[in-house]
Amino acid sequence: MNTSPARARARLAAGRGAPVRASVLVMAALMSAALAPTAACQAGRPDGGAGAGPGSGAAVPSGPGKSSGFAADGDAAPAPTRRDEARVPQVPPPYDPVTPPADAVRTASGLVYKKLTSIDGASQPGQNDTVLVHLTAWRPSGETINDSRVRGQPVPLRLPTVPDGFREAALLLRVGEEAVFWMPAVIGFTADTPAAVPRDQLLYRMQLVSRRPGPVTPPDLARPPAGTRADRAGVRVRTLKAGTGAARPRRFDRVVVRHTAWDQDGRIVESSELGGAAERGEVRRWPDALAGVLTTMVVGQRVRAWLPGAAAPPAWRSRPAPLVVDLELIELTPGQPPPAAPSDVAAAPAGARRSPLGAAFRVLRAGTGAIRPGPDDVVRVHFSAWTPDGELFDTTRSRGEPAEFQVKGVARGWADVLQQMVVGDEVRAWIPAALAYPGLPSRPQGPVVFECELLAIEPAPPAGPGPGSGRP
Repeated sequence: MNTSPARARARLAAGRGAPVRASVLVMAALMSAALAPTAACQAGRPDGGAGAGPGSGAAVPSGPGKSSGFAADGDAAPAPTRRDEARVPQVPPPYDPVTPPADAVRTASGLVYKKLTSIDGASQPGQNDTVLVHLTAWRPSGETINDSRVRGQPVPLRLPTVPDGFREAALLLRVGEEAVFWMPAVIGFTADTPAAVPRDQLLYRMQLVSRRPGPVTPPDLARPPAGTRADRAGVRVRTLKAGTGAARPRRFDRVVVRHTAWDQDGRIVESSELGGAAERGEVRRWPDALAGVLTTMVVGQRVRAWLPGAAAPPAWRSRPAPLVVDLELIELTPGQPPPAAPSDVAAAPAGARRSPLGAAFRVLRAGTGAIRPGPDDVVRVHFSAWTPDGELFDTTRSRGEPAEFQVKGVARGWADVLQQMVVGDEVRAWIPAALAYPGLPSRPQGPVVFECELLAIEPAPPAGPGPGSGRP
């Protein structure tokens, strides 16, 4: 059974798979000795998948290939390599990594820099651009921890999403210019930087190779034009381009959407357009305020929406409001209506069975299988999930395809019930809050109810030989 795409989809159902922000990509690729010499990864897609989706606050790192001169983030470097397998070639730092020279310039943020080359009249990036840079990084000890020139490929930085120090450094350069930067940890790292990355002041040598302008900042950020009406959430919408379609999406339909969101400072909060990509998924997977806007659109239509702070996705609420979002509906595919909530969704009936951890469940239809999955096995299932008040928060039924995942990768209570099932079983399970998604803000906080049909089991591969087996 092919598990790759669906395992990712299932991680969303499990509430796992936090967004991978561009700042993490930069840190992992450029500064982590634990991941040295090079590492980059792509953020997850929505579409029922794990990771960054609309409203996560992470720009989508997909884009044109190398023919454009800009590589997608996933192409920026080879796969992570353990330090004992490969070491970055050592390059002497051009200046003392700790103490800048007397003629270096200090900015208000604490960034210190000294230009090595200046090119009058060359193009200068804006705060929402994507730039290609050659970058060499040194620890305070003088150890080289990364050098893009060794790979022969510059690094793409999406300025809206990199740490403040990198954005400030790039904005100080014109195309072709090179400078040395002493970057304090407070502006060189973010809260989501991998724990393996040491929080040191680092020395960087950066050359700006090229830039690609980001989406144009709307001129009407501050207020919507006269005549726009607010919906119940306070969102105001203006049509930028009329569509050619007739049908309007329902919450369970699948859509392809291009979008960019700006804050009141004109800085991009999130965008699928930085790399020319689009978001794919069910309307209901978008933040409520934007899902409401999408249900009023037709294919081909592009709108601009002004979201008051209270209507913005949680990941955006720290940014100056109102948030302004451009949405363009590219495709619409009708989905299957979601299943209705069970009549007993509020509480398990008397006589329900109990899993070893205490989740209640009852068998709706008995299967014919004989094997029960273990925690390391991969299962294929159809499922729907509700909160006790009957609100559906996830389902494979409207997607029209089952999910595949490792049993131990989902909520503990659900995993416990799955291990009591055989192929063909269909069960309804009442998962207590402690066995559901405690501490995961993207998932319901409280008890949940799953209706699950087990379609197939892929046994975990046998464990390899341990130490002393005689095998190399």
